[in-house]
Amino acid sequence: HEVDFLVGGRMAVEVKASRRTSLRDARGLLALKEEKAAKRYFLVSEDPIAVRRDGIEFLPWTTFLTKLWDGALG
Repeated sequence: HEVDFLVGGRMAVEVKASRRTSLRDARGLLALKEEKAAKRYFLVSEDPIAVRRDGIEFLPWTTFLTKLWDGALG
């Protein structure tokens, strides 16, 4: 399983083009989380609903980019 971006040890980001996401889409992030490879884990997609599941933050891409540009993601 692969993850699209690993930023230092701070965040791991998986990007999906789908409108509906699940933990199945976050397999790479879950594997990295087990290894404690980053502090925060994000699955960014077209899904309009922001949720947190098993330590993974599922965010709409617009929300993710707004938070990233505002410096709110640490």
